[in-house]
Amino acid sequence: MFAKGCLYVVICSIGLLLLLENTVLSGLTQVPGSFGDAWLNNYFLEHSWQVISNRQYAGSLYSPIFFYPQSNVLALSENLFGTAPIYWLFRVFSKPNFAFILWFITNTILNFAATVFTLRRFRVRPILACLGGLLMAYAAQDAIRMSHAQLIPQFFTPLALYAIWRFIQQPSKRLLAIILGLTYWQVLSSIYLGWFLLFGIGITLLITPLVVPGTTTKIYRFIRQHWLFSSIAIAIWGGGLAVLLAPYLQAKSVVGARPYSEIILTLPQLSSWFLTPPFQNIWSPIFYILAPLLPQERIDEHILFLGMTVYVLAGWTAYVLLTKRATWLNPESRQLVTVTLGSAAILFLLSLSISSDGLSAWWFVYRFVPGASVIRAVTRISSLINIYLLIATLVMLDRRLAAKPMHRGLKAAFLAFLLCFATIEQSTGQLSRDIQAHQVAQQELSQLLKQNCQLAYYQFPPSAALGQLTATQTENLERFKIFPRNHPEVPTQLDWIAAQFLMMFAAIDVNIPVVNGHSGSTPEGLPHFNTTFDLPKMLNLIEQRSPQEIQQFCYITERWREDTLSTPSKPWSQNIIQSEHYTVQQISKTNPPS
Repeated sequence: MFAKGCLYVVICSIGLLLLLENTVLSGLTQVPGSFGDAWLNNYFLEHSWQVISNRQYAGSLYSPIFFYPQSNVLALSENLFGTAPIYWLFRVFSKPNFAFILWFITNTILNFAATVFTLRRFRVRPILACLGGLLMAYAAQDAIRMSHAQLIPQFFTPLALYAIWRFIQQPSKRLLAIILGLTYWQVLSSIYLGWFLLFGIGITLLITPLVVPGTTTKIYRFIRQHWLFSSIAIAIWGGGLAVLLAPYLQAKSVVGARPYSEIILTLPQLSSWFLTPPFQNIWSPIFYILAPLLPQERIDEHILFLGMTVYVLAGWTAYVLLTKRATWLNPESRQLVTVTLGSAAILFLLSLSISSDGLSAWWFVYRFVPGASVIRAVTRISSLINIYLLIATLVMLDRRLAAKPMHRGLKAAFLAFLLCFATIEQSTGQLSRDIQAHQVAQQELSQLLKQNCQLAYYQFPPSAALGQLTATQTENLERFKIFPRNHPEVPTQLDWIAAQFLMMFAAIDVNIPVVNGHSGSTPEGLPHFNTTFDLPKMLNLIEQRSPQEIQQFCYITERWREDTLSTPSKPWSQNIIQSEHYTVQQISKTNPPS
C-alpha cells in the first residue's frame, strides 16, 4: 500500500512539473495561463470571495462590479462556484494571484486523483492507472487549456462515469444520488464541462442497451420500485440546475444565442486531432504544419492532440474488438470497453466537421439538444472523449497483460517504456505570466480610485492614437507606457483585454464599480474591449442607464493624452488629479437633486 502511494505521488509530481514547469520552478510566482481567460477566471473567483467575506462589497452573486450599470454579468461566462471553496481556503492567507495558483494546482491534482481512483475501481493496475491520470490531468492539451482555467476542474467527470457504469450493472438509490450529485457539481464547477458530461452520459445510456443485455429492464424495474425516491431526487437535481442556470437564460435573452456561423469556427476537423502545441513538443515539427488548414481566428481551440500513445492504444482496442480476438476479455470488461469506446466514437463523429463550411452532424445537436446553442467552443468536447478513451484502452491493455504470459522483468520494462514515452510526448511549454507583471499598474489605479470615485472608467488609448504618434513622441513615452508596462510591443501596440482586466482588478481591490469589463460577451450599449467612449458619451450613458444617482465619476486616461481631455457640461464640474502615468478627471454634479 505504501509503495502504491509513493508511485501515485511520484507520477503526480512529475505531471505537475510537466504541465506547470514555469510556475513550479519560479517558486509559484508565475501564474498559469495568459492575460486572457486565466486572469478573468481569477477575477470571478475573487468576486465570489468578496461576496462571502466582504459585507460592504458593492456587487452581488451574479453581478460583479464591472460592465456597470449592467446587472447579471457573471452569467456572460463561467461562475466556478463548484470549486470556488478551494480558492476561498487559500484566499484566507494569501493574495488573489497566489490563491489562484494554489487553486489551479489543487484542481490538477484532483483531476489526477479522480482518474486514478476511477481506473483502480475498474481494476486497472496502479502503473496504468497512473498513466491514465497523467494523460487526463497533465497532457499537452492541458498546457493550451490552462489559459481557459474554467476547463481545468474536471475531476467529477471520471467519477460520474464510474458511477454510471455501476448503476447500469446494479441500480441503487445510493448510486442514483451519487450520479446526480457528481453531475450537478461538475456543472457547478464548469458549465462547459458539465454540459458535455451530461451529453456524453446521454449517449452512453442510449448505446448501453445494445451492448449490455437487460439494461433497460433493470433500470425500469428500479424506477418502478423506487419511483418516489427517484422522482424526488431528480426533482431536487433539476431544481438545482434551474436555479443555477436561470441567470444564464436571462443573459441569453439579452445578448442572444451563439449563431451557428460562430460555432462552425470551433467544430473539430480531422486535422484538429493531430494539431500539437506550436512550441517545445516532440511532435510539433511534424504536426503543427496542419495549422494553416484550420480557422486561424480560433486556432488555439483546435489544438486537440491527445498523443500517439492514446491514438495507438485506441486503434489497437478498436481492432481487437472488431475482429473479435479478445478471447481473454471477460464479459463485463468487454461490455465496459465497448460502451466507453463507442461513446467516444459517437461524440467524435457528432462533433466532426467534414468540410470547410462546417458541414457536421453537430448542426442537429445545436438545433435540438437543450443548451447546445450556447456552447461556442465545441472542440472542448475533446477532454470528455479523452476520458472515455483512457478508460476503454487502459482496461483493455490491463486485461491483455494479465492474460498473456510474460516475464515480470519484460512486463515491467514495457510498462516503464509506455509511461516514459507518454510523459515525453506530452511535454510542452507552459503559458504563464509573472505574478508581479501587473501589480504596480494595478496599485497605481487602485490609489486613484480611492480619490472620491463612486464610479470609474479607464479610457485606454485607441490603436488609431498610437498610429498617429511621431518617432519623437514615441520616444518620449518611455516613462508613460501603456499597460502592460515593459511589454515588448508597447507603446506601439496595446493589449486591450489586459487593460480591461487591469481596471477590473484595481476596482475590485477598492470596491469601486467600473464601466470597463471583458467577458464571454459585451452587453449592448457598453464599450467593447477594444473600443472607447469619450467623456460626453460616458456621461450620457450614466445619466440614461444608471440605476442610482452618480455624484462622483472618475474618467481615467493616460497622461500623454492630455490634449484629448474634454470639459464636461452642466450639471457636471471637474477636478483633475494626476499620478505618474494617469490623468483622472473627477466629474461631480454641481446641483444634485434634493
